[in-house]
Formats: sequence, structure tokens, C-alpha cells
Amino acid sequence: MIDYITPSYITRFFLLCILTYPLSLFADPTADTVIIEFEDETQIIIYAETKAQLKQLNDYNINRIVSDLNNAVGGKELPDYYHIKNNSGKRYLRDSTLIYESGKDFKIRMGNVTLEIDGLKEDQSLEDKWYELADEFSNWHFESGQEYSYDSIEGSRRTYYKKTPWISDFKRYSYEENQYKKTVHNFNIEMGLNNWLDKGGSLNGLSDDSYSVKPWGSWYFGLGSVNKTHLKNILFLEWGTGLSWYNWKLEDPSYQVTKATTQVKFAQPANINDIEAIKSKLVASYLNVSLVPLMDFTQGARKVIVNEAGSFKWNRSKKIGFRIGVGGYLGYRMYGRSKYVHKEGNKLRNKEKENGNFYLSNVRYGLRGRVGWREMDLFVNYDLNQVFTSGKGPELNAFSFGIIL
Repeated sequence: MIDYITPSYITRFFLLCILTYPLSLFADPTADTVIIEFEDETQIIIYAETKAQLKQLNDYNINRIVSDLNNAVGGKELPDYYHIKNNSGKRYLRDSTLIYESGKDFKIRMGNVTLEIDGLKEDQSLEDKWYELADEFSNWHFESGQEYSYDSIEGSRRTYYKKTPWISDFKRYSYEENQYKKTVHNFNIEMGLNNWLDKGGSLNGLSDDSYSVKPWGSWYFGLGSVNKTHLKNILFLEWGTGLSWYNWKLEDPSYQVTKATTQVKFAQPANINDIEAIKSKLVASYLNVSLVPLMDFTQGARKVIVNEAGSFKWNRSKKIGFRIGVGGYLGYRMYGRSKYVHKEGNKLRNKEKENGNFYLSNVRYGLRGRVGWREMDLFVNYDLNQVFTSGKGPELNAFSFGIIL
């Protein structure tokens, strides 16, 4: 079932101004055939019977075609003829941020969403193209369809309709696209929970301690610039940098985290009987680098869903299949902060904040695992080193887990 949104006239005008501006930059190439000769007598011959056929090469990634050919031949003797078959015709399309082509279309790529608009037709002026797009865009509307059921509410008749497209030539189709780049980049957002384990690797030993953490409410958050490099077959390597925030919220809010002369203290304030403790937590942020070998059983392929309506085409890509990986990370502490919230009598909340290192370890390192199925990706991190400097606080190891957006 497809839901359609009727854009306002102001939105239509704004989008048209953005989307039709590149049409003025179109240009025509003049060559029909190209022969490229190298010093070792290797030649690349491109033959086209028309200029239009030659211009179509701008759409394709020639480097990827040559790379696939080398992979197919391997160490074998070069054959006289080799056929690479792709029924969809989409396999070697170039992944461009913005493409302008006379007589073709241009693309605007934003993350995993791409918008395409047909370019100028033969002997068509920019002004004529403007009015053509304006007519199409202004005709986009939600039409009610055929009546198929109704009911009655307090004597009033409520009718349900089947949904129909904005315009009659709306089409939707999908295809699978392989990862043709050696390395692709993603910006990841990680959200989850964090806690810490005692020196025996157990949560149970913390149940009566002043530094026990609430299982729910101790949030973990991370931002990452991650690259995914294809090594061989299903083997990939994920590597990158990022920022992460630990947020340990104490189970018993009456205990306040403070930095004493020789160690970190989890203790109740002297006036604990005169106040109502509400919340107590310790926050630490780290700058990290990570390296995770990954098995992607679809070899980085994605499902591309394409929607076409008149001169407009928009698509988005989705992950498919199963992937799993285990690796490591290294982080450097950026800052630490404690927060203690309480009320005294009928007064407003009082927030006591303290910035400092709290004898937190300056360096963290540990193991990282991640698993994904289609659009869902999960992660888990476990710090091999202790949260606090040895002898300056309780012996605890932090861990976190959650979802990757």
C-alpha cells in the first residue's frame, strides 16, 4: 500500500526552482568513437554508431567493468571473448552525487535516496522544460478511487476508498545492486544501554553496592564515520572513527559521585536526611577508532526500490541478507561529569554538576561485535580495561549494547 502526500503550491515552486536549475548546464559531446592506446600496446576501443550511444557511457563506471573482468579472468589465459551478462542493465551504473546530461536526466543523491529528473528533449528549450515540469508537478494529487465499503456512525455514512497514484503513469519496481566500490562510507548513529560488571564479571555482585547502575535509564549514545572495505568474497573490513557517551545512572539516587583527594567516592551527602534525592549519574565521553572484520553473505548487495512518475524518478536503497562481525576498538577519554539532582523541602529541584576526570581511565579498549539482518543492525561493546584507574575506584568493566541507525 502506498501513501501519497499532496505538496503545497509553495513547496512545488521551491522544488521546481532547485530541480530545474541544473538543466541550464547541459552540453553536447561531439565524438562518436574513441581509441585509447597505452605504452604496452594495450588498447581500449569504444565504438558507437550515434552520439547518443556515446553519451550513455557517462552513466557507467568503466573502472568497475575492468575490475570485474580482471576478477573473472584471474590467473587464466586471456580469452578471445568474454561476456558479462546483466539483465537489469543497472549493475555498472555510476554512483554519482550529481550528474548532468543533455537529453538524459540528472540525479541528486542524498544518502540512500536518489532523485532523478528527465533532461531536455531534442530541440526543447529550457523554458519549455520548465513549463512541462510545472504541469506535471501541479497535477500531483491524491485521487479518491472506487468506493468499496462503508459503515455508519451515529447515522452518518463513512466511506472508504481504494488509493490511486498521483498520475496515471506511476510505476514502481525494484532490483538488487551489488557493491561495486571497493570502499563505501556510512555515517552511523548508535543508541542503546550501558552498565558495568564487577571484577568477577557479574552484575549480581553489584546489587547492594553504592555504585550499582539502573539497567533501564543508563543510556549509551555514539556517532561514527565508518568505512566498509570489500576484501574477498563475503569478507569485509569495517573501520572508522567516532564519539561515544557512557551514561551510568545509579540505582540508588541518594549516592553522589564525587572526586576525593585519592579516589572517586560513591557516598551520600551529609544532609541526606534533609533532602529528597531524585537522580545521580556519571557521564564519560570517548573519541574512538574501531576495526571489525565482517562477513556479509550478500557481499554488500542492496535492494533498490524505484518510483517513477512522469519526468520524475526517486529511489531508495535497503540492506538485504545477513552479516556478522567481531573486532576491537580503542578510545581516548574526552571529559567526565557527574550530576546530582535533589529537592529540599518544597523548593524546586537543585542540580549539582561537577566536571572532572573522576579517576576514569584515559584510554579504553575492548571487543566489539555486530550482527545485522536486512535493515536491522545490532552492536555490543565490552571494555577489557577497567573504568577507573587501578586503586582509585571500584574494579569495574563497562559494556554497552544497542541498535545501529
